[in-house]
Amino acid sequence: MEFENYIKFLFQKQGFNISKTPEIRNVGIDLVITKKINSQINKTAVHCKSYKKSIGVAAVQEVFNRQHLSKCSESIIITTSGFTTSAIKKAKDLKVKLWDKTRLVEEIIKTVKADNNSTLSWDEFFAPHLVEDKFPTKKRTKKKSSSSF
Repeated sequence: MEFENYIKFLFQKQGFNISKTPEIRNVGIDLVITKKINSQINKTAVHCKSYKKSIGVAAVQEVFNRQHLSKCSESIIITTSGFTTSAIKKAKDLKVKLWDKTRLVEEIIKTVKADNNSTLSWDEFFAPHLVEDKFPTKKRTKKKSSSSF
């Protein structure tokens, strides 16, 4: 939840309007961001994953399928780690944008540099991604398959 709030703040600083998916109705989409670009409103589904392990293909398929429920034209998965090779390939096929830790840091740097009026210091803005325990990463668990006879 804290990581999602941080990503929300980052997109707000970049000029996006944000709506947060209620926790109860979270369908694989954490945020919906909108911005008017060239007189057209772009609506993007964002899925935030604060994990230590690489994100797999299932997350890409899930966010792609769920973007249509949110009436979005595109989707992004943002993680504090990376993506598996199969997830990268599937994202390319489905045109899902992927932000690994490196891309996320680049966006933070770009946003801080662009915001000359920021009341946040560099350390306050950037530190959450340098301090590992700020956003406790979740351990991914495999779902147990249930068989019925």
